[in-house]
Amino acid sequence: MAATASAASGAVPTVVTFSVNGHTQKVLQRLAEDDRTGSDVTATTSLADYLRLHRGLSGTKIMCREGMCGACVVNVTSQNPATGQMESRAVNSCMAPVRACQDWQVETVEGVGNRRDGYHPVQARLAHMNGTQCGYCSPGMVMSMYSLLKSGEEVTPERVEQTMDGNICRCTGYRPILDAFKTFAADTDEKTRQLVRDIEETAGCRGGSGGACRPSAACAGCPRAAVALTAAEDDWRLPESLPQALRDAAALSAGGRRVRLRGRQHLRWCSGQI
Repeated sequence: MAATASAASGAVPTVVTFSVNGHTQKVLQRLAEDDRTGSDVTATTSLADYLRLHRGLSGTKIMCREGMCGACVVNVTSQNPATGQMESRAVNSCMAPVRACQDWQVETVEGVGNRRDGYHPVQARLAHMNGTQCGYCSPGMVMSMYSLLKSGEEVTPERVEQTMDGNICRCTGYRPILDAFKTFAADTDEKTRQLVRDIEETAGCRGGSGGACRPSAACAGCPRAAVALTAAEDDWRLPESLPQALRDAAALSAGGRRVRLRGRQHLRWCSGQI
């Protein structure tokens, strides 16, 4: 009956087109009286829900659903209707309906950097300067700072503090987070610059070359590093699948050597994988 009424009224579902991490999305907004199900959305579906439930991008967290905690922050590049210029900004995705995302270019924490493609300097510095604890707020922190950098504004310690004003941390404390992000300020001293270079070298992040993690470099905690991770004779493995993990486990007694199975933990907080 609802579908018949919809057809009789001549109402046509709206198609919203935007991109997420460079991939085009065409979302069908179903009508309130329609009973269709699937990958389409309703008028009340938020961008945060779409990213998590429809695209599987769980790095974007949901907490307050009121735009107050910053856990759901993503970066959006779109045209400013007043100036006609493309602008990049941080957006609380829990407050942005998908129907309002027409022509948006959305970036999530997974698109900014990850273990497979390499970490962004924002992620690397936050992790290595002890800016994470439970990690729940870290993706939002990363995206707020990333958005500041991408906006092209001058980065100063004061501007960093203003940018983080909308992000709530419940366990780590703000000092190490702010210290990590203030390293992006133009007036950073040489000692801090050297520390940053060391961090990005050991983290295998994309800051220096813009490319992926370099297998030939000694990435901190990365099993792909060419050098041994410990001085012991242990053989470290990073299973990519359950069959591979079972094969590694079966080799525990092979040759009298011990095989340690290591999970994907290092830097996962800042890349939204937890």
